[in-house]
Amino acid sequence: MLGGEKSSSPPYIYYLKMSHYYCGYFAGVELVFNFRYEKTKEYFGNWLIPVSENQKNPIRVPKYDIQEWITKWGREDDPYTEFGLSAFRASDHLLLFDKCVFHAASIIWKGKAFLFTAPSGVGKTTQLRNWQQLYPDETEIINGDKPIISIEREEVWVYSSPWKGKERIGNDSLSAQLGGIIILEQGIENIIKRLNPSQSVSQILRRFLCTVESEDIIRLMCGIEERIISSIPIWKMNNTGDLNSTKMLHDFLQEELCL
Repeated sequence: MLGGEKSSSPPYIYYLKMSHYYCGYFAGVELVFNFRYEKTKEYFGNWLIPVSENQKNPIRVPKYDIQEWITKWGREDDPYTEFGLSAFRASDHLLLFDKCVFHAASIIWKGKAFLFTAPSGVGKTTQLRNWQQLYPDETEIINGDKPIISIEREEVWVYSSPWKGKERIGNDSLSAQLGGIIILEQGIENIIKRLNPSQSVSQILRRFLCTVESEDIIRLMCGIEERIISSIPIWKMNNTGDLNSTKMLHDFLQEELCL
């Protein structure tokens, strides 16, 4: 089950023989994928190269993942759906290395990565475009939708991923140490406030893109979240999505972080 309660689904069942094998490096970790559709690889751009079929524990998107998206979101059983769902399965593997795919838009500003996180449609992409328009010389976009968070020694880092969202915004070569997370909410005025760990824990945890199929996955997710909320500043911002909201956020962060 994707991002929900622990699943009682049966073992992986596939519609067709899985015959397309590829591998690539994600935040420094080699992952091997086994796709049903050859065209699925095209959505990864230059991230993957073909490999032989003799691969151990490849990442696969099972039948019940696809059926869930067909039922819940009206998606088709096609290469793009397999590509999108592969982020959850890849994230499960990355958890073993203290990394995960995270639902957020990410920029580099003043040498640090900042994440804008919210449910789809709330304004992550709008903020990215506003920052590009207002501060083009200060801002680089890591990933527009699903970067990879990595715990490295005592630091939290952000890397790009092939899952950039519908707009395909991002730079695959960029990474930076995480400087802060902004939780976005839509509002009629622009208000931002710092959250303490107890206020942010549930909102951050739900942005991890993992299957939540086992206690091990949940435990690893919580371990990464604990590191984040104990060391990274997190703010909640009610915003109108206009340029003024971005100006306010920019000036606030600059003063708050003495940048």
